[in-house]
Amino acid sequence: MAWYADLTPCTYFDGEQPHGAKLLAVGWLERGHAYHHGMVDRVVRTKLVTLFRNPWQPTMFLGWHDCDLCQPPRWPDDFHDAEHTVSMGIANLFVPGTGVLYAAPSLILHSMAAHGYAPPEAFCAAVLACPPMGSEDYLQAISRNGPPEFARWVRETPRKVQ
Repeated sequence: MAWYADLTPCTYFDGEQPHGAKLLAVGWLERGHAYHHGMVDRVVRTKLVTLFRNPWQPTMFLGWHDCDLCQPPRWPDDFHDAEHTVSMGIANLFVPGTGVLYAAPSLILHSMAAHGYAPPEAFCAAVLACPPMGSEDYLQAISRNGPPEFARWVRETPRKVQ
């Protein structure tokens, strides 16, 4: 997996246009790079699991990511909470913030549970404020706060007929 320091530009999804400071990385950890340890409120963890159940992903990559913080590096088991299961290493989450979009890999849940990772407070606040995944409010927040290419992807996202 690519490594990015928290809250730095995430170039993993750059296409023809770089996303710059509008797309910020959270949870892209790798052995040999320091990261913040600490406790994460259960409400934040629960909301992250809910968002990862069926994340909006405008682009997908083939394959998966192992956790190289584990020794030896391995593909982590699925993440389970009381109600849900999230597959590890194969999905990415986009969380709208204020004027930015946060990009987090599904391994963030594993990193929190197995390695004591604590995401930045700004990301945790954005997670708690995030509209339901795939809702019109969510898609509009992506459009307003993310890079221009994400706004185009939102326009191309099929909407549910009400």
